[in-house]
Amino acid sequence: MPLETVILIIQLPVQNVKQKLIAWMAHHARKTYLNIHVRTNLEELDEESAVMIVDYKMRILPQSACETETEFFGKCDWSFYSVLVYTKNMEQNRLDVQVFDH
Repeated sequence: MPLETVILIIQLPVQNVKQKLIAWMAHHARKTYLNIHVRTNLEELDEESAVMIVDYKMRILPQSACETETEFFGKCDWSFYSVLVYTKNMEQNRLDVQVFDH
């Protein structure tokens, strides 16, 4: 096998790993930024404020065993979310969390 072919075979997996590593680093940077932002907002809560976090859970596509092509591509879906509502109990100096699933 020529050396050029061996180099190409090795470079393809390396490029794939490089792309995945860059995606992970970007995710980690976003997560760190958001965690700092949420923590700062929670620390600034008073008795008249709240922090709401909406988190996408899943999407369910209704299906039947005998769908036509038109039915399959034209169907609607349901999205599920969780909403976390943080408030501060000033008397006990603690956070209260309520969870709402939609």
